[in-house]
Amino acid sequence: MALAPAVQALNDNTLLITFGDTPSEQLAAIVGRSWRFLKQHLAKQLINAVPASTTLLLEFKGKPPSTEKVESLLSNALMDSEHPVYTPKQHIIPVLYDPDVAPDLNAIMKQSNLNLDQLIELHTNKIYRVFALGFMPGFAFLGEVDKRIAFPRMATPRVEVAAGSVGIAENITGIYPRTSPGGWHIIGRCPLELSPDFLSENPTEKPPSFSVGDEVQFTAIQKREFESLLAKNKSPLK
Repeated sequence: MALAPAVQALNDNTLLITFGDTPSEQLAAIVGRSWRFLKQHLAKQLINAVPASTTLLLEFKGKPPSTEKVESLLSNALMDSEHPVYTPKQHIIPVLYDPDVAPDLNAIMKQSNLNLDQLIELHTNKIYRVFALGFMPGFAFLGEVDKRIAFPRMATPRVEVAAGSVGIAENITGIYPRTSPGGWHIIGRCPLELSPDFLSENPTEKPPSFSVGDEVQFTAIQKREFESLLAKNKSPLK
């Protein structure tokens, strides 16, 4: 995949790197690779580095490096694809797919003309990649879901979505790390707790447990196992 990332100065200490227009698993891997490489080589100058599905935002303590230097570093980061700077972690996430914890499950089944077993199979038989981190601390955008269960965001967001809720918006799925408002269609719930720092983006901190480029797969569990895990789980997801 030939890329010519565009480096743009947003202000006196911030650069935005754009890698492409359309999110994809391949582009997410490239953004993640560049993110880690630049954090490693610009660590003393960076305040923060925030990867998204197609961009990377770099905030510096002072004046940023020249565009030419950043482009050179990006070229080095992308050149040796046979020896990645990061080996993606693989995460297995237990989910209860049940209308009692998933208020949109029945509607999604009806709109997609699928029964519960078919929907679960479509959501669990794919290995997703972490495309980006946001829109709250601990939230990962995972792509891409099967087209048959890809639905747009809700026209009217809910005032409250329970922590652990597993949702779909467009071709992306994700887990709400804490109770919050939200407009994604909720099809299940994970009983494990995700701490606000679980997806830390601060380059001065140790590598987070969950990171851009990581691989995530969901596995269906029954209500009894869900309740047991929910009752005893007191620590961040590993």
